[in-house]
Amino acid sequence: MRPNCPVAFAPAGRYVRAMKHEPGIFEHPDPEAIAAADARAEADIVAGRVHSHQIVGEWLATWGKPGRLPFKEWLAKRDG
Repeated sequence: MRPNCPVAFAPAGRYVRAMKHEPGIFEHPDPEAIAAADARAEADIVAGRVHSHQIVGEWLATWGKPGRLPFKEWLAKRDG
Protein backbone atom coordinates (compact mmCIF):
# COMPACT_ATOMS: atom_id res chain seq x y z
CA MET A 1 0.00 0.00 0.00
CA ARG A 2 1.39 3.40 -1.03
CA PRO A 3 1.04 6.42 1.23
CA ASN A 4 -0.57 9.51 -0.24
CA CYS A 5 2.56 11.57 0.34
CA PRO A 6 4.55 12.13 -2.88
CA VAL A 7 7.55 13.28 -0.83
CA ALA A 8 7.95 9.75 0.52
CA PHE A 9 8.97 8.54 -2.94
CA ALA A 10 10.86 11.56 -4.29
CA PRO A 11 14.61 12.12 -3.89
CA ALA A 12 15.18 14.19 -0.75
CA GLY A 13 17.82 16.38 -2.42
CA ARG A 14 15.24 17.91 -4.74
CA TYR A 15 13.21 19.18 -1.80
CA VAL A 16 16.20 20.36 0.19
CA ARG A 17 17.42 22.43 -2.78
CA ALA A 18 13.97 23.96 -3.14
CA MET A 19 13.87 25.11 0.50
CA LYS A 20 14.33 28.81 1.08
CA HIS A 21 17.40 29.66 3.18
CA GLU A 22 16.47 31.29 6.47
CA PRO A 23 19.43 33.23 7.88
CA GLY A 24 20.50 32.31 11.38
CA ILE A 25 20.86 34.79 14.21
CA PHE A 26 24.64 34.98 13.77
CA GLU A 27 24.61 35.55 10.01
CA HIS A 28 23.92 39.27 10.37
CA PRO A 29 26.33 40.61 12.97
CA ASP A 30 25.39 43.92 14.54
CA PRO A 31 28.61 45.91 15.10
CA GLU A 32 26.89 48.37 17.46
CA ALA A 33 25.47 45.58 19.63
CA ILE A 34 28.85 43.83 19.71
CA ALA A 35 30.60 47.06 20.72
CA ALA A 36 28.01 47.68 23.46
CA ALA A 37 28.42 44.13 24.80
CA ASP A 38 32.21 44.53 24.79
CA ALA A 39 31.91 47.82 26.69
CA ARG A 40 29.68 46.19 29.33
CA ALA A 41 32.15 43.32 29.70
CA GLU A 42 35.10 45.70 30.07
CA ALA A 43 33.16 47.67 32.72
CA ASP A 44 32.45 44.44 34.63
CA ILE A 45 36.15 43.55 34.57
CA VAL A 46 37.19 46.99 35.80
CA ALA A 47 34.55 46.86 38.56
CA GLY A 48 35.67 43.40 39.66
CA ARG A 49 32.40 41.69 38.70
CA VAL A 50 34.15 38.57 37.43
CA HIS A 51 34.69 35.04 38.76
CA SER A 52 37.41 32.51 38.04
CA HIS A 53 36.90 29.52 35.78
CA GLN A 54 37.36 27.31 38.84
CA ILE A 55 34.44 28.93 40.68
CA VAL A 56 32.17 28.83 37.64
CA GLY A 57 33.20 25.22 37.03
CA GLU A 58 32.19 24.28 40.57
CA TRP A 59 28.78 25.86 39.99
CA LEU A 60 28.34 24.16 36.62
CA ALA A 61 29.04 20.82 38.29
CA THR A 62 25.82 21.33 40.31
CA TRP A 63 23.67 21.40 37.16
CA GLY A 64 21.40 18.41 36.87
CA LYS A 65 21.56 17.73 40.58
CA PRO A 66 18.82 18.31 43.14
CA GLY A 67 18.90 21.71 44.79
CA ARG A 68 20.72 23.53 41.97
CA LEU A 69 20.73 27.26 42.66
CA PRO A 70 21.18 30.31 40.44
CA PHE A 71 24.82 31.42 40.41
CA LYS A 72 24.52 34.36 42.81
CA GLU A 73 22.58 32.30 45.36
CA TRP A 74 24.99 29.37 45.03
CA LEU A 75 27.98 31.70 45.47
CA ALA A 76 26.49 33.31 48.59
CA LYS A 77 25.81 29.87 50.09
CA ARG A 78 29.30 28.62 49.12
CA ASP A 79 31.06 31.64 50.61
CA GLY A 80 28.91 31.55 53.75
